[in-house]
Amino acid sequence: IDADGRIDHRECMLCLDCMVLYTDDHACPPLAQERKRRTKSGLPLTPIGADGYFIPIKPVPVRAPQA
Repeated sequence: IDADGRIDHRECMLCLDCMVLYTDDHACPPLAQERKRRTKSGLPLTPIGADGYFIPIKPVPVRAPQA
């Protein structure tokens, strides 16, 4: 796992440690950075979603692409 949280699949040994780190806001670099930013700003920490990101504080509406 690089500093940006990307997994190099060529180096994968299927230990699944990356999947554990992926949802750990102290071990995963992008999540740790976001946790520190929110803590410093006084923003609440929200749960980590299935996509591996913090759930947004305010949901963002999804718009259909205009044809």
